[in-house]
Amino acid sequence: MVLAIQETLRQPGRLVSTPTDLSLAFPHGGTALGKLISVAIDWGIDAIDVPGLEDGEPVDQIELIGVFTMSCVLRGYDNEVVKVAMPNTVVSSTGNRRIQGRGAKRHGRMRSSRAVPILFSPDDPDHRAVYIPLALPAPDVTQALFLMGSARYGFPLVFTAMEDSNGETYYVDLLGDLDTDIVL
Repeated sequence: MVLAIQETLRQPGRLVSTPTDLSLAFPHGGTALGKLISVAIDWGIDAIDVPGLEDGEPVDQIELIGVFTMSCVLRGYDNEVVKVAMPNTVVSSTGNRRIQGRGAKRHGRMRSSRAVPILFSPDDPDHRAVYIPLALPAPDVTQALFLMGSARYGFPLVFTAMEDSNGETYYVDLLGDLDTDIVL
């Protein structure tokens, strides 16, 4: 399974917000969020050792299931991404979204109000897709915003998976299998 995931994340693909039908062509009935420069997932899985009574050496492990995240860098500035990920934006006179400091949204607002379904849709249907039914979008604060000219601009994002109403957090599979196995 690890090899399949590594192949997925090396494949070109695009992000989709609120897909409605995975059997449709891109953007699968949702809103296209742009092409990716890179994408990485963190399973959020860890373990702690269970020490043996005799010498304290580990005899087993207890599995800890943490928070699944998908981090990515989008190629270029995308108004839809800015709208989804940034808390304070307005439409400027050119029709593009402007990110501003304080604005109408202040400290203390729950980020879950911006949660959306997110799909990593690979360009090749033989590679794995990642679907997060309830993702909290945010700029990736561990990455710098790349402002190296329009051809090299990158917008770093992180999507944190939350449990949806069915208790699910994420799916990783071929688009065709996701389409038949889950309800959007």
